[in-house]
Amino acid sequence: MMQTQSRNRMVSTARTRRRFFTPMMAMAALTLCLPVGSVPAQPSAGATPGRASQSQSRIESQAPTELSTTQALQAMLELIRTSHRVTDITQDTVDRIFGVQTKVTAQDEFGYGQRLPGNWAFSIQRLVIPGIGTRVDLGFDPIPGTQAAPLTACEPNFAQFTGALESMGFSRRTLYREHGRWIGDSFERPGMVVQVYARTAFTDTGEPRGPVCVRMVLAQ
Repeated sequence: MMQTQSRNRMVSTARTRRRFFTPMMAMAALTLCLPVGSVPAQPSAGATPGRASQSQSRIESQAPTELSTTQALQAMLELIRTSHRVTDITQDTVDRIFGVQTKVTAQDEFGYGQRLPGNWAFSIQRLVIPGIGTRVDLGFDPIPGTQAAPLTACEPNFAQFTGALESMGFSRRTLYREHGRWIGDSFERPGMVVQVYARTAFTDTGEPRGPVCVRMVLAQ
């Protein structure tokens, strides 16, 4: 009986951790903590392809392209636009649209993560979550232990990104957290639900202050 209870607690804990798998956790797992400021898989000037590939780690060789925030968000929109349901999103599809080489992390799961300028990072990942199903996440987070640059602008911003979803036929619903504070919007069309979470500062009255950027996109 005690063994059964212990096993149930372990399963419950694993499910909770996977449900809230953060972009920074994914980025760290997928890039194996590359040094800050490194550019994954970019050979040095004058290096031959053979020598460059020999000097790169296995994970670095799987990330031949460094993306900007704008490119990552635009690629996510294209991924959603060309997919009827989230299970249509395969590793080959993500590799082609994002222009990167993702890494298999488990059965039916894969992802890619990299650092961004200003001590930020992002990840794109496909997960299979017990009780939820298949989900594809795109997220942006400051790198822990560093001073991340303040967000002064973002392109596309939250309004532009979510407007693009509406133009694809998604219906919008507002998301709130405790005390009625707005955290983002949910979008739905037959076959897919997309939740877009915002990153912004708030005034004392709960109004957004400064640029409203995309913090995380969850498609399921």
